[in-house]
Amino acid sequence: MNSLKEGFGETLTLHRLGLFEKLGRSFKTANALENVNSLLGIYTDRVDYWKTSEQRQRSVAAALLEGEPRLRKVGGTSL
Repeated sequence: MNSLKEGFGETLTLHRLGLFEKLGRSFKTANALENVNSLLGIYTDRVDYWKTSEQRQRSVAAALLEGEPRLRKVGGTSL
């Protein structure tokens, strides 16, 4: 029930913008987020301790840039 409540606003926004038919399929699951999290894990799981928050942020940013080419495009977009 909580998951439905969390995504309700986003679902309505897609409907209001007329994008649900094109983008709804890609955003109905958490697969996109799980894919990003697994890519982050590849680059950051070996780190046991970050000295500062800034160091952690740089590591995550570098991991996202490195993993970006492996991410799939959102279905229904023409980019």
